[in-house]
Amino acid sequence: MDIKALETQYQSSPTPSLVSTLNKAYQEQANWFLKTPQFNNDSTIFYFDKAVALLENAKPIPNDLLAELYKNLCEYRIKRSENSIALEMGKQALSYLNKIPPSKIDKLLHYHILWNIAYAELVEEDTKGGLDFFNQAVLLLQQDTRPEIQALLLKNTGIFYTKYYGGISETSPKGLNALLQSARYYENSDKTNTEFLFEIYEKLMWYYNVKWGQDKSQAIADSCDYYFSKMNALLPQLNDPIFENWYYAQRANVLLRRGQYEAATDLIQQSLRIIDKYHLEFDRRYPFNLNLLGYIAYKKKQWAQAEAYFTQARDISLEQKNPRSELTYLTHMSNMSEEKGDLKKAIAFKDEYYKKMMALREERSDKNLRESELQLNVLQQEKELIQKNAERNLLLGVTLIALMLLGLFVFIFLRERRSKAKLEQQNHIIEEQSLALRQLDEAKNRFFTNITHEFRTPLTVILGMSEQAKTEIEKLEIGKLKPEHDGSSISNFQFLISKLGLVKRNGENLLRLVNQILDLAKLESNTLKINYVQGDLLPFLKYIVESLHSLANAQNLLMRVESNQLSIVMDYDPERILQIVHNLLSNAIKFTHSGGKVLLRADLKGKWLHLTVSDSGAGIPADELPHLFERFFQANNQEHAKAGGTGIGLSLTKELVKTLGGEISVESTVGVGSTFLVKLPVTNRAVFMEKWANTGLENWNTSLENRQTRPPSNPPNADSLLPQVLVIEDNPDVVEYLAACLSENYQLDFAYNGRAGIEKALETIPDLIVSDVMMPEKDGFEVVEALKNDERTSHIPIILLTAKADVQSRLTGLRRGADAYLSKPFHQEELLVTVANLLEQRRKLQEKFASWQLAGPVPSIRDGSQRQVTDDLLPTGELNLEDVFLQKFRSIVEANLSDTEFEMPQLERALAMSRSQIFRKVKALTGKSPSLFIRSIRLHHGRHLLQTTSLTFSEIAYQVGYSALNNFSDAFMEEFGERPTSVRG
Repeated sequence: MDIKALETQYQSSPTPSLVSTLNKAYQEQANWFLKTPQFNNDSTIFYFDKAVALLENAKPIPNDLLAELYKNLCEYRIKRSENSIALEMGKQALSYLNKIPPSKIDKLLHYHILWNIAYAELVEEDTKGGLDFFNQAVLLLQQDTRPEIQALLLKNTGIFYTKYYGGISETSPKGLNALLQSARYYENSDKTNTEFLFEIYEKLMWYYNVKWGQDKSQAIADSCDYYFSKMNALLPQLNDPIFENWYYAQRANVLLRRGQYEAATDLIQQSLRIIDKYHLEFDRRYPFNLNLLGYIAYKKKQWAQAEAYFTQARDISLEQKNPRSELTYLTHMSNMSEEKGDLKKAIAFKDEYYKKMMALREERSDKNLRESELQLNVLQQEKELIQKNAERNLLLGVTLIALMLLGLFVFIFLRERRSKAKLEQQNHIIEEQSLALRQLDEAKNRFFTNITHEFRTPLTVILGMSEQAKTEIEKLEIGKLKPEHDGSSISNFQFLISKLGLVKRNGENLLRLVNQILDLAKLESNTLKINYVQGDLLPFLKYIVESLHSLANAQNLLMRVESNQLSIVMDYDPERILQIVHNLLSNAIKFTHSGGKVLLRADLKGKWLHLTVSDSGAGIPADELPHLFERFFQANNQEHAKAGGTGIGLSLTKELVKTLGGEISVESTVGVGSTFLVKLPVTNRAVFMEKWANTGLENWNTSLENRQTRPPSNPPNADSLLPQVLVIEDNPDVVEYLAACLSENYQLDFAYNGRAGIEKALETIPDLIVSDVMMPEKDGFEVVEALKNDERTSHIPIILLTAKADVQSRLTGLRRGADAYLSKPFHQEELLVTVANLLEQRRKLQEKFASWQLAGPVPSIRDGSQRQVTDDLLPTGELNLEDVFLQKFRSIVEANLSDTEFEMPQLERALAMSRSQIFRKVKALTGKSPSLFIRSIRLHHGRHLLQTTSLTFSEIAYQVGYSALNNFSDAFMEEFGERPTSVRG
């Protein structure tokens, strides 16, 4: 039906069915402008806007139709590569969908909305957000076994992983297999979805195009061309200028990579004509095409024309709000300047590139924070608007009622006010209960995470040392058969004896944790037995403190007992007093800095014993004091702790004190310290005992003996033949176990918290780092993030060892840059193989880099996945810190090639790094010392000049920093195995 007629009918009778019909007509008209020569973006958006206005003003608001409309708008914006606008449209669609009752939501519509948001997030470089929405989308339909649904999932999975992994390669077969399976379905079973097929063929084409860049075989090129022909065959059916433009631009780029410049130019011109005809100026293939033309002009040495194309592409990209366009422009201009021989200009462009890239990275890191603040402001504004509307409506209603019947108004008003107050009170109670449940759930989750860590850490030591003990026992068995090995057998036997204490201590630590949990359960069920004895409590308290002196001395703490009594004779349960005092003292030691003091005071006040444990530690925030004795609660001052905890110690302490008929309280000031007061009733009814017995104190303190014994730290030595490994672990027993695993093959250094680990890594630049996750001051995730984002240490492989074995924790570590993730308890061989593999991958990178020429552009070295590096014609990908460092290094050297005095001191100042840091960084990346790497850059540049210029040998030697020709010739011979005269011919 004609739109004008529908609009006229709607004005007189705006029924829901007519709203739906008119909405459909508006969208069909918008889509008509997409597929005809009359294509016009303004006209398309005009009709989409009319549909939006129609639906948003309808009564009632059709949330399902609005969700579908915004989904279509999102897909339209994605087609035009306007991904930031697409993201807004997708989230608007999701907001309307969330207003529909869950039982009435169309799952397929929901899936498409989530998928569109995931794709837009990914293209906008928010990989975490994209992956989250993608996983939500898959969960919606993965149980739907219909072939058309599974084909859709496979298609979108393939497309997503091509973007997520930066292009399909042999290391990501998941995306490739998904695309091939979905292609078979749409080719054989559902031939109506030509748009789906076109997208699949485009991704498969690009896969073979990338493979051709790695292995330039004709078979791979034929596969690439095969999918191009498939795409071309679909264009008449699609009748869509956007898809046609995609085809010509991608085909041109592939031909350009193969060196077929004329054929590529023809296709680019066809693409530009489509852009002009259908007003596609905002399509990102417009600047893409201009960059291709610039590259062709650059290859033909048509410098002015190339620069004009590059500049025009940058300006258009900036209008399209593409922040990476400036990086692409600077890369092209730097390469062109270097090709022209204008090294000064090339370096200037490179420096500008580094500045822009770092600024973009900082802006991206702030993006999530700004978005969170914006969402909070929007929610606050919505809340205020709702309140204002409610108040306005209430006032209007009250006024009308007052005019109709004043008496009735008073009655209704009072009743409504009482109802409202009651409802608010109920809502308040519900909110408080909900908050309490959430807090309890969070506390339980935190408890189970921490208790898992506490269990897994001693298990790691016990199982690991048991495995080593088994090996030594096997050696002893062999020694019995071979008398000549008596000396070795004795050594092995001594090793076993030395490690038995370590296994015993960790086993008893596990037993203590289990007993604490069992005691809590007994307290809850009122089955915990109290065994009172009568005696002098003061010596027993001194004995408990004495047992902790070694731990306090290791922390450089002053600890003592004070009392105003010569003796305190009373009824007490030695085992429960031990648990109470030991928990309070060990907590005080844990949170008190070196040089501080811990004091236990015991005084009699009337019929009450006052036990006070005070410290000069970190203190506890005032808002957390009321919750300190709650089950599973942990204060937010754990960064000051020297060890982890479970969150049950103080809860158990309070329950024990309560069972003994006492009270416990706490006072604390942040930065000053804390004081715990335990009040217990004094009675004298039990049997008198001279000495206490069976307290279990020996078992409690066995786990603390030698806790501070740490393996000696081997001083870093750049000339050592063994690779240097830095171990960052706060548990001394685990440190001792790791030292036993690694010391034979690696030079070890140690740090005992995250902050110290970062400082030591920056100081020594080790070859590899093994780090725990749950540590004081800074955890392992923070260590990875800090070191992987620091130019001095970004190349170092990092292995995370942790009890946090859940998938989310593993993903967190890997996303922040960890190279491997091992769960406690781990096998010694697993650790050794992982360390060896990472060091071997680093060695292969060194070999690969050493084989590249140093006179041309710096190649890209990719860490982590170790994927094959490809020579992309359009370097639009982001460089990592290794690339940046090596480019900076080369730029500095090339800027000082003719300076014969340029060596390490000048390089240290230019890079703002110490000599040892530069040495270990360059050695790790290239396998060469900095001096040799500088020499290689000089000599490769000299070789380049020999091959491309007619300068004399002396002039070339001088230009690359050699004052004597014979020195240049000897060094050239050592580097290349031939004299300069052989190269010149």
